[in-house]
Amino acid sequence: MLFKQFKFRNKLLASFLAVFVPLILIGSTIAFLQTKKILETSIENELNQTTASLTNLIQTSATISIQNRLWAIAEKNLDIAEYYYSKHRSGLLTREQAIHTIEEIFLNQHIGISGYIYCLNSKGLVIIHPNDRVKGTNVSNFDFVKKQLQTKEGYLEYDWKNPGESHEQAKALYMVYYKPLDWIISVSSYRGEFQHLVDIKDFREEILSFKSGKSGYAFVMDEAGTALIHPSLQGTNLLKHSANAQKIISEIIEQKNGKLRYSWQNPTEIHPRKKIVLFKYLPEFNWIIGSTSYENEVFAPLQTFKTVLAAVFAVILVFAVLLTYYISRSVTKPLDKLIQKLEAGSQGDFSVRMDYESSDELGKLARHFNAFMDRLENYHEKLNDEIQKTHNTQAALVENELKLRGLFNQSFQYTGILSPRGILEEVNQSALDFGGCTEAEVLYKPFWETLWWRHDPDSQKKIKEAVHRAVKGELVRMETTNINKNGNIKDVDVTIKPIFNTANQIEFIIAEGRDITNLKQAEAERRQLAVQLEKSQKMEAIGTLAGGIAHDFNNILSSIFGYTQLAEMALQTPEKAKKHIAQIVKGAQRATDLVQQIL
Repeated sequence: MLFKQFKFRNKLLASFLAVFVPLILIGSTIAFLQTKKILETSIENELNQTTASLTNLIQTSATISIQNRLWAIAEKNLDIAEYYYSKHRSGLLTREQAIHTIEEIFLNQHIGISGYIYCLNSKGLVIIHPNDRVKGTNVSNFDFVKKQLQTKEGYLEYDWKNPGESHEQAKALYMVYYKPLDWIISVSSYRGEFQHLVDIKDFREEILSFKSGKSGYAFVMDEAGTALIHPSLQGTNLLKHSANAQKIISEIIEQKNGKLRYSWQNPTEIHPRKKIVLFKYLPEFNWIIGSTSYENEVFAPLQTFKTVLAAVFAVILVFAVLLTYYISRSVTKPLDKLIQKLEAGSQGDFSVRMDYESSDELGKLARHFNAFMDRLENYHEKLNDEIQKTHNTQAALVENELKLRGLFNQSFQYTGILSPRGILEEVNQSALDFGGCTEAEVLYKPFWETLWWRHDPDSQKKIKEAVHRAVKGELVRMETTNINKNGNIKDVDVTIKPIFNTANQIEFIIAEGRDITNLKQAEAERRQLAVQLEKSQKMEAIGTLAGGIAHDFNNILSSIFGYTQLAEMALQTPEKAKKHIAQIVKGAQRATDLVQQIL
């Protein structure tokens, strides 16, 4: 309760003393520990870098030494090949004898423990090899052989597995090219046997020259614990140096890579000292490289750091108290004014501004507040405009939606919108009224399974096939039947049309139907009237034809009748009667011809 009655500057000072003094103490402690850790990390990094550098030094020196060794052997065998092949050119040996002698000499040489010499020609065919299963084979498909065929001379590292071996082994070779025989003479050795090709004297002095602190040093030992390089115990088996040394060296040999803290006493020292070692294993030589440093030399600067840290703490404390008091006074006054402006702004007065001019944070705060209020006032005006525009847009959208919905529902055609899978998603009121159904009964069902087609499985099948054709992008028009709300079957003209989007993909399908029942009935009636008219015209023609025929028959019958009477009167005169009878026959013949024409 008493703290709440303090003024702001007193609260700030009390808070500082209550919070920052313990924090400074904790910070000082952390700084001390961190410094100690940094020193430890620094020495570890230094030892790690040294170990890495020494590793690179040994690997580089060893590689150079091995390259020189392999190069010397390769050059020597190149001379041997040239010597014996020159005897062939001189006529002292046949070509086969010279090549056989060279092959025997090459195969009788061993590089390290199990390394050997082999030869291949520029086409990748193995000419000489100690393994008969490899000799005579084409190995040009191997990556390292491709490099050999490309360069023909130089040093190369690769992995190789001879026939009969269980796994690949790392190897290195040096090759020279003997042109007269088209041989790439390759002197190869397994990299795991490099220690037998390396002369440790080549880099002993560089290893011994390393120093960490006053008395830290580097060493190299093998897996048996023998110190190959050591400033004071070189050539000694460290496992037998002492009981403590046996424990430490055994742990290093077991881990192979890592770091270790331990006590160690060199032959020239009276007491053992704490030290740290970082070590790394070189598998190609079976060596362990270590870099060491003594802890008392690493942490020597910490005591001076303690004294400096205490003095800095006291100065910071006094300065902070004075600075806190001054800052509290310079902050409270403009803060009060800012609070007043904020209260006015919170009540909706977006015109309030701060008139505090300063280059400090409070001045920046005042400028940011003014800029904020400017943007807020501007945003407020724009927001009102946007709200009005939004209301207008929404009203226009609603109006357009109502218009489109009215056109859709009031259309005399039965219209539906299908998904690309043929599912009915929208239907107009005309279609619902025709079928006497509701949206809930037909929407979100396959179009061919809706109520309009329930009367006829064939109609359902036709509609399903038409929808599938439309899904493929085809415009389909067909005539089929619907059943209306009264159960009457109606003829309809159906069009199913796919609608494509800008990506030329089907967005939806429009199905339209028109009732053509009355149209088809009118067409049937028209055809019936046409038939009746045709019959009437035929009857009229027949009547006209019958009148003409009757007149012709009447003329023929009158002629026959007249000549018959004349024949009767001329019976006494046969010649005249015969002429009259001939005319009768002629009239009968005309009647016969007329009947044939009618038929």
